[in-house]
Amino acid sequence: MSAALGLTDPDRAWHTDRSPVLAVTRASASVSSAGGRIGRDLGLLARDETATPIHGGGSSAMPHKRNPVDAVLLVANGLRVSGPLAVVQTASLSYDARPAGEWHAEWQAWRETLRLAAESASLLAHAAGDLVIQVRRPDGAAGAPRASHVVDAALSRFEQRADGEGS
Repeated sequence: MSAALGLTDPDRAWHTDRSPVLAVTRASASVSSAGGRIGRDLGLLARDETATPIHGGGSSAMPHKRNPVDAVLLVANGLRVSGPLAVVQTASLSYDARPAGEWHAEWQAWRETLRLAAESASLLAHAAGDLVIQVRRPDGAAGAPRASHVVDAALSRFEQRADGEGS
């Protein structure tokens, strides 16, 4: 039947070699973790309104404020993903080809890492398209600094550090 379906032998026993399951789980967890890190940055930028969402959540204390709901959910997903990742990793240590409970524990945890990754990717796409960046010049004047000024300032700081390290 496998030949009729065009399937090849993977040269491993799927029920004892959990490497493919672990690879997908780790990749999914990485998506959620990266999203959590970006969510942290977005949340910090929203505190002083450097970057705010167009469609944020409301605030009962400050009606004009738009809370970074996407950022908060991204952080939550990044924090939560370690639990199901640990379950899948632990379940991969089965004692034989017919473990009692390992596969069953793995199924829900595996789905949870996939769900968190999919949700994080969706939240990231929405958060990126929903941001309003407030650029403030170092001198406090309104308007965005010219790119050449930013580059010049960065090069100057780099040169100062390089000169300090060489002495």
